[in-house]
Amino acid sequence: MAKYTDAEENDVVTLNNKLVELDTNTVSILLLTKDSARVFVGAGKGTIAKGVHAGNLARKLAAIVGGGGGGKDYFGQGGGTKLSAADEAVQKSEQAVKDMLTK
Repeated sequence: MAKYTDAEENDVVTLNNKLVELDTNTVSILLLTKDSARVFVGAGKGTIAKGVHAGNLARKLAAIVGGGGGGKDYFGQGGGTKLSAADEAVQKSEQAVKDMLTK
């Protein structure tokens, strides 16, 4: 997971998509903090086959920053206004992915 404070939302989404395209066994989690905390999650086909669902992961991480989210198995996004919890979302992201891996 990477945390950005000085980026545009469209650039973060583009980076997320590129990372997953480069390696289909990747889960990309990017957090953008400006006026709010925005979570972007991408899951490659290989990780989807192992149980990762990007939309569900985005929802879980967005809840940490006081909001909501969702999406498809390959891309999810969410956000919240609790900027003080952004580092907690970063810290919990790896375990959240591991919890999804079932196959």
